[in-house]
Amino acid sequence: MLVLFLFMYILKIKDVSRIMTGIFYLLNIGLLALSKGIAYKLLQRYRSQGFNFRNVLIVGSKERARDAIDTIGDRLNAGFKIL
Repeated sequence: MLVLFLFMYILKIKDVSRIMTGIFYLLNIGLLALSKGIAYKLLQRYRSQGFNFRNVLIVGSKERARDAIDTIGDRLNAGFKIL
């Protein structure tokens, strides 16, 4: 948003009102948050049904591998299955 105002000032564009730019900014942020929320909820529902998982193979020493397994395994909503 700041970059937009900066370019409007540098190029001396006066045909665009500040209110219209503010409304555009608020709508843009609001609709972006709404779409991200919908996508997050859909993925969460698919993952609870057992779909949309990625398989992860962890190779390493016992202690470090177990730490990685514990870290990833606690977050089932992240969409990873440990092999």
